[in-house]
Amino acid sequence: MQHIIKKQNRAHKVDLHKIRPGNIPRSITKANVFISHNDLGHVENLSAYLKKIEKILPKNAKYCFYITHHFLNVAPNSNVIEDKAQILKLFKSAGFKKLP
Repeated sequence: MQHIIKKQNRAHKVDLHKIRPGNIPRSITKANVFISHNDLGHVENLSAYLKKIEKILPKNAKYCFYITHHFLNVAPNSNVIEDKAQILKLFKSAGFKKLP
């Protein structure tokens, strides 16, 4: 078993951060991947939050915003995140290029 598991030497450092919705610490200045799970519904200022994310991501970075829906959607921004056209408009105005 020991010969199967080998230590991998990577040229880059991998950091994982668990952050509160809408709060990106100043120490995070660059990221190649950004994954959000049900955070957009709880962010106070969506456009400012998306601009911060766009600023720390390089040109071809990957991002994923996962939003679940249920009949008791009590998130403060539930009316915004349920409208796909409005969300895409927010992403476009924040500077995101590749949109679905």
